[in-house]
Amino acid sequence: VAYHSSPSARERDRLRQSILEAQGWIIHRLWGIDFFRKKDQELEKIKAAYDEALALLTESDRVALVKPEEEKNVFHLIREEEEMSAFAVPYEFAQGLRVPDPDPYALYPSQIANIAREILAVESPMHIDELTTRMREQWGWSRAGSKFRDLVADGVGILVKDQSVLRDGSYLNLKSVPLTVRERNENAPAGVRKPIHIPPAEIDFALVHIAEFAKVLTREEAAKEVSVMMGFKAISAEFRDIINSRIEYLISKGDLQQEAEKLTTSKS
Repeated sequence: VAYHSSPSARERDRLRQSILEAQGWIIHRLWGIDFFRKKDQELEKIKAAYDEALALLTESDRVALVKPEEEKNVFHLIREEEEMSAFAVPYEFAQGLRVPDPDPYALYPSQIANIAREILAVESPMHIDELTTRMREQWGWSRAGSKFRDLVADGVGILVKDQSVLRDGSYLNLKSVPLTVRERNENAPAGVRKPIHIPPAEIDFALVHIAEFAKVLTREEAAKEVSVMMGFKAISAEFRDIINSRIEYLISKGDLQQEAEKLTTSKS
């Protein structure tokens, strides 16, 4: 069977390995995302596989393969850790902001807009409901009624009108804040861990970055890695469905491509 005519990416992958092994190669398979998540453990596995493969060679083969003075540089070919480990940052949330008046209803809409802008400067992009929660927290309130929600909506309307904020449905993005992927661990506010409150733009950014790093992966692998990157120990059915819908969107845009069961980017 010709390599390029084999019917699936998975079969081509197996065929590639069998061809190389027939030529004397010793293959150690490594999932790139595992290397990013637990580098030390994966390095130990690589070193053990390398030592095991080296033990199978004859003395002449070993000398031809790696010169003694070059052996210490073997692992320098591995991608630098910071390429992925520093990609996701801890979720930061706005707190302790100064409010001009103890009664929010005594403020002008422009003053409400300024407080919303301060919060978005820390947490953009964010869901409008989460912005409302953070706003009422500045006054120490445990609940927000419809009147307060309308007050926040008016402030957001000012920011949208002056084009400092982009609104996409329920999600708000302060244009001056660069997009990042944020880790929503147990220290993050409960609301930002709700799948429906995670901005689609942030999910898209994570999916494309993971696909570029991994080169090729399945939808399920992509969903799990986005979930882990964002600080979740397990992926819920709701979040999996949301991620799959974003994968469909990115495919329609051309940012992701799908061949058989595998996802890649145009850069892969």
